[in-house]
Amino acid sequence: MKVARVIGVFCVMGAALAVFSTRTVHAQATGDRPKPPWDLVAKDRPWDKGEKIDLRWKLSPDDPDTIAFYRVYRSLATKPAEQVEFEDRLEVLVDLFEDLDVPPEQLRAAIEELLPRLRAAAASEHGRHCEYHHHARRAVGAVERYLAAGMENWELNRRAGKALSTLENAIPLSEVQRENEELETSEERKAKMHLTEPVLEELFGRQWKEMWEERADEIPADVRMWLYGRRIAAEAEAEARARATAAARGDAVRWKLVVELEPKALDVHTGEMTYTVEMLDRFQEYSFKVSAVNRAQVESDAVTAAARVQPVRQIYDGARFALMVIVFVICGAVMFFIQMARSGRPLKVRTIAGLSAVDEAVGRATEMGRSILFVAGIQDMNDIQTIAGITVLSRVSKLAAEYDARVEVPTARSLVMTAARETVQAAYLEAGRPDAYRRDDIYYVTDEQFGFVAYLQGMMVREKPAACFYMGTFFAESLILAETGNSIGAIQIAGTAMPAQLPFFVAACDYTLIGEEFFAASAYLSGEAHQLGSLKGQDVGKLIVGIMVVAGVIVATALSIAVLADHTVGAAYLEAIVEYIRKVILT
Repeated sequence: MKVARVIGVFCVMGAALAVFSTRTVHAQATGDRPKPPWDLVAKDRPWDKGEKIDLRWKLSPDDPDTIAFYRVYRSLATKPAEQVEFEDRLEVLVDLFEDLDVPPEQLRAAIEELLPRLRAAAASEHGRHCEYHHHARRAVGAVERYLAAGMENWELNRRAGKALSTLENAIPLSEVQRENEELETSEERKAKMHLTEPVLEELFGRQWKEMWEERADEIPADVRMWLYGRRIAAEAEAEARARATAAARGDAVRWKLVVELEPKALDVHTGEMTYTVEMLDRFQEYSFKVSAVNRAQVESDAVTAAARVQPVRQIYDGARFALMVIVFVICGAVMFFIQMARSGRPLKVRTIAGLSAVDEAVGRATEMGRSILFVAGIQDMNDIQTIAGITVLSRVSKLAAEYDARVEVPTARSLVMTAARETVQAAYLEAGRPDAYRRDDIYYVTDEQFGFVAYLQGMMVREKPAACFYMGTFFAESLILAETGNSIGAIQIAGTAMPAQLPFFVAACDYTLIGEEFFAASAYLSGEAHQLGSLKGQDVGKLIVGIMVVAGVIVATALSIAVLADHTVGAAYLEAIVEYIRKVILT
């Protein structure tokens, strides 16, 4: 008896477990409808360009583990009814102009009826649709001239019809109108394929598609004409069906899926989610709704925002506030250091060996009685490195004038030659030796890269200059020049911001200005207050960037540690900081 009772109890428990499992599997298979989110609030994003709306909603009361994601929808943008009516009447007027048999009285009545609306469209100002209003003004002028001529001038009739047709084509479509057009196109394509495919397949078998698309001239003319006629009829029927479908929808709100969002740990912890809908039209009002989708891909009822919201453009974009602060700090630092330099307080700039060696190189050329070669790169004056090279040329020319040394400047661009001549002449004048300036020592060779380099190489071997300066943009010719100068025993100083050429200059030249050193040459050599102050202010900007990089690395490292330690809430907060740095600071 006891054994029978035990067996009976186990049987009852097994049956109950089977029923429960069946119900569970059935619920998972059918997907019980999840509870919807609630308290959806839509607000215009403050301090933006008028294209964003912020959404905030409470999570679904269901277990967070059962909710896969949330779907965010927005309404499609529409046009006011009076605007749609105006566009329909404009289309009718364009058709009347194209119809040569229409009575003049009917055309005049249609023009006079629509002309006030045309004038209103031409007079209105709409920042986003300036092309539309431009064509509206042209259409009004053409129609008024046509009416003033008594509607008897055929050329004015043609111009008015063309202007109205251009205006019709320039009308910007709303999202609802674009959706209707896509529906019409899809219906027409389906109808034509449904009609054409069986006939062609019966005639030509499996190769019907190739025959229709690539060898249509081989199809019998009567079959081709019959198919074209049927396709046109099917296209008209499909267009009518699509328009009927669009009309049946009426003024009902049409929705567009914006995004599917998975709730993060921080969202689950706070019980609410936020999302910013972007790329909106600031001249339209929008409705929003949010629904929850569970693991079985079953969607809940949607919660809709209480009111429609329209984006508003503000004075400045608040998302760039951090960038604005950084700009103000850097500009303030530049102004502060310029004022400090003007007051006579010394500003320390670290010694740059390549620039300090300029005096040594010019002095050596003077002692040896040989010339100085200066190459300002192979790019034109629109390159910032060429400008920096010309700045160094000014210093070299001034020293050469003081030491009575000869400076030779061959160039690969005519504009660089002109700028170099003026720079050298000004340097000689400043040194008090305008009579020693020789215009012919600064000359143009050729724009051809390796033709220019071949000339320089031959000239260096023949004349053996005592000092060679390479300041500007260089490419494959850098190693050729540096090796040739090294072979003749010249002291060489190079400066460029081309990373691929720096190793060759470093290997073959005595001194090399690397990147920022090259651009700082002007302030370093001149010692002027505004240039030194700008240089020190830029150093403050570099310090800020360095601090931000270190902070970003620390936060990203802490995020990785929090994820490994399974600290979900802390990881969520750190991830929010990383996203802010990536999307706001670094974009």
